[in-house]
Amino acid sequence: MRELDYVSAARSIGARPARVMFRHILPNMLSPILVMMSLSFGGVIAVEASLSFLGLGPQLDYSWGSLLDQGTTFTWVTPRLAILPGVAIMFVVLGSNLMGDGLRDYYDPKGKRS
Repeated sequence: MRELDYVSAARSIGARPARVMFRHILPNMLSPILVMMSLSFGGVIAVEASLSFLGLGPQLDYSWGSLLDQGTTFTWVTPRLAILPGVAIMFVVLGSNLMGDGLRDYYDPKGKRS
């Protein structure tokens, strides 16, 4: 990013390196970093839940994948034991993705804010 035109222009008018970093480079890097972090968080939750469901994750009784696995043994008696952990996983992954999208829109330097 330091070789882009707007950074070169800021340097050519005599801006100090700290000003270039905090005024030009960091605002343009913040949006992609936040989106990557939120998508990675949702992916990590989904991977942990799927590995725990298969019995390959941490051997804890209270992880969402383990709760989902335990609920499938009683699916015909009480289906909510399998549905509730799955819905919780879905809402956390969806919420982290929506939060990342909202943060990206808020911190986007090219977006129009009033």
